[in-house]
Amino acid sequence: MKTNFTNITLLLVLGLGSTAVSAGSNFTIYPKVGTTLPTTVNSGSSVSAYYTITNNTYTSRVGYQIVGLPNTVTQNTASGNCSSPVTLGPRASCTLQLDINGAVSANFALCKGNNCTEAAAPLNVVLASLNPPFLVGGQYQEAAGFAPLIARSADFGATWSYTLTGNSLVYPPALVPQHTHLIPAPVLQASSCTGNTCVMVGNSNSTAPLAATSTDGGLTWRYSITATTPAAPAGFVTGYLMDVYCSRTLCVASGQYNNGSSDYPLVVASNDSGLTWSYVMNANTPSLPASYVTSNGMRGVNCNGTQCIAVGQYSTSGGNGPLIAVSGNGFSWTYSMYLGAPGTTLPSDYLNNGNFIKGNHAGVNFLAAGNYQNLDSGSGMTFYYPWIALSQDNGLTWSFPLSSSTASTITDYADNGMFNALSCSGGLCVAAGSYTNSSSGTMPLAAVSTNGGISWTYKISGNSPALPSDYPVTGTGGFYAAHCSGSTCIVAGNYTVGANSFPLLANSQNNGATWSYSVYRNVPNYPTSAGDSLVSGDFTTVTCVSKNCIAAGSYNNGTTTYPLLAISTNGGVTWTYKINSLYPALPTGYVGAGGFYASSTGISNFLPASLKNLK
Repeated sequence: MKTNFTNITLLLVLGLGSTAVSAGSNFTIYPKVGTTLPTTVNSGSSVSAYYTITNNTYTSRVGYQIVGLPNTVTQNTASGNCSSPVTLGPRASCTLQLDINGAVSANFALCKGNNCTEAAAPLNVVLASLNPPFLVGGQYQEAAGFAPLIARSADFGATWSYTLTGNSLVYPPALVPQHTHLIPAPVLQASSCTGNTCVMVGNSNSTAPLAATSTDGGLTWRYSITATTPAAPAGFVTGYLMDVYCSRTLCVASGQYNNGSSDYPLVVASNDSGLTWSYVMNANTPSLPASYVTSNGMRGVNCNGTQCIAVGQYSTSGGNGPLIAVSGNGFSWTYSMYLGAPGTTLPSDYLNNGNFIKGNHAGVNFLAAGNYQNLDSGSGMTFYYPWIALSQDNGLTWSFPLSSSTASTITDYADNGMFNALSCSGGLCVAAGSYTNSSSGTMPLAAVSTNGGISWTYKISGNSPALPSDYPVTGTGGFYAAHCSGSTCIVAGNYTVGANSFPLLANSQNNGATWSYSVYRNVPNYPTSAGDSLVSGDFTTVTCVSKNCIAAGSYNNGTTTYPLLAISTNGGVTWTYKINSLYPALPTGYVGAGGFYASSTGISNFLPASLKNLK
């Protein structure tokens, strides 16, 4: 972003500089792929942050300075790093190494005179303190109905306790059980943290959205969205929330509602870290596309600073189409993608049923993942393919770097491709889901991008890497969750063997270049004990902080369904089961149907609010 030097200096001193970089900038400054920006530093020592500076022009750029660094940060110009001042040839890049010996919470810029380009991600480092807690959320059944369930760990998953149950907080009664990866929502389906405040969202019964908010890193909770708070849109009859994302003090959650005659997109927003909320998207706001008939809701939401997107699907009289809305503050929204929207060209073979399940951002790029129905020009037949949409202008216009043509690299691809999950860390992104192969089996699927979603390569299919030996070629399996942290990525879901399903998880330690399966039936060994064994199960959510990861879902021991969670301390290479029917002690009155659908990383009291969802 080109900015007046005087203005940017003031912004940097105040720590309020925008992290956005315009597509037309001479430079881009991204965290270096394969590295993670440090968040803590021990007293008396130093840590390093690595960025890649790229000259986007076709001419040499000479004499640019790094400005805005506090006295706790110095540029390291050792051999192989960017020089000072920075000089780059046409389309060239260099590695910027910043050595940090104390706390810093500020952005910086590359400037020459009055022309400056800000880094896509600021520095946020504090003196080492408490470990960030892991949080998982979902539901369970008790005699009175279904209740929300949240578990917390403050030691990277070694020990756990339930901090929200039907016994710990009065909750709306008559909760309706829903076990699905898409819609309707289970009791708590999505989670996000900003600072020490964490929010989980879902549905409070068959008719109303639900949000639980914690201001102490998940130790205690209160319900901030219920059937009566805040005031629902006019005509509201039923509704629920499917996703949530918090960025600094802004939190945005998305879903859908019904007014008695039709379904509509639903978005709620909070500017106080999820303590109070307002409905900001409904049947009348913003204006719906002219072809709108009904909606399958906004299934995903994501923000980069105050720039936000909500993604989903809507129906017309002739079928279904993709739907994306954008906002510059989380409260005022505009639809930027729909059938016939200006600035968006759908894939040339698009026929119908475009759909987005998840949204995310990689640096300044926004991404949306799901699937669509195409018309094959050769056979005249229709098929479903995964797709990914990319925006490089804060969601205003969109392109499709991944569609049916990319699937040609999957030799056994037949139909029904879908992305259910999307995660990014710096410029590294992974999209995960499933497809049907030529033997009518359902196979796991994952694609990887290392340049912020601009280009994609399929890395997991039925042919590579080697599937677990008991995975039937005509079996059913797929991924429903994904997370990247630095150079580590994990994707998780389930697969069937005979009549039962089992957790399935693959990991990559090299920016998604190669993958291996590290969780499947009997790996790791489930700690069988009297009256308890893993007869069937799945993973529905994953989260990592550096190399510390959790994978959670549910399992059945032959008679009852319970919450399930495994941890890894080496980036997903090996795993240990931690939460089951025996540990931690189940809530009093537990009947069954327990499971986790949401996970996130809370932040300790000693960390600044700008650090959320450590990656």
